[in-house]
Amino acid sequence: MKTVIALLCLLLLLVQVGCVAVPAPIPSAYQPTEVENVGIRITNVSPTGATVYIQDDNPDPYVYGEWYAIERETDGAWFAVDTVIDDYGFNDLGYMPNPNGELKFSTDWKWLYGELPTGHYRLLKQVNRQYLSVEFDIA
Repeated sequence: MKTVIALLCLLLLLVQVGCVAVPAPIPSAYQPTEVENVGIRITNVSPTGATVYIQDDNPDPYVYGEWYAIERETDGAWFAVDTVIDDYGFNDLGYMPNPNGELKFSTDWKWLYGELPTGHYRLLKQVNRQYLSVEFDIA
């Protein structure tokens, strides 16, 4: 009987040790909105970066920073993409659109997100306490 109990305890211990908790995806913290007279588009998408264009047709255009976030769509909901580093930040600089209202960001996210696997994503940029978003796919 002691042998059976010992084997059951050992089996239970092995099952517990073998179970690794997988962290749940973090739901989106951002609510993208339409910003009047401002558009965003993305080109040259690769697993490690893209080119992001903002078109700001306001008479007094907004100032834009370097900050961005990337989220992945899963089952119709948006979730934060895990970063490959924990301690990071963005330069606190302000960029103004050119006289035609266009602003271009060459975004290399490999340092922050690594290479993105196949999936449907969105990139977010902050403007005037609101968030612009542009969707893209990695095939």
